[in-house]
Amino acid sequence: MWPLGNASDTNNAQFVVQPSDGTNHLVRYLVPPGLADSTHLFVWQTNRIDWQAQTNGFAATATNLISSYAFTNTADIPLTGDENVRLNLWLVNGNPPSDNNEVEIVVKSFNFVPLGTPPSAV
Repeated sequence: MWPLGNASDTNNAQFVVQPSDGTNHLVRYLVPPGLADSTHLFVWQTNRIDWQAQTNGFAATATNLISSYAFTNTADIPLTGDENVRLNLWLVNGNPPSDNNEVEIVVKSFNFVPLGTPPSAV
């Protein structure tokens, strides 16, 4: 859920659990304007989801943290099964950028790393 009509919201990114209209399902944050590289990650477990946004590449110590959030409402943690990845770049209210410049997002890599020990090969 994008906060349409909220001109005072200068945030440009969000962590979200679907459906987004649940309590604490959506947390907005600001990725600094002009930032060339950032890393966004989440760890989805049965009892929580942890998100991080970092400047530049991934750092295990997260000294380059932009924002983080822990969602711990276990009743609303989605169950696994049939997951798919979707990346969206939205026009606010369908309007082009106010400066008329093109907007581009480059995904340099995407990694899926299952939690836990992988099963033995058969």
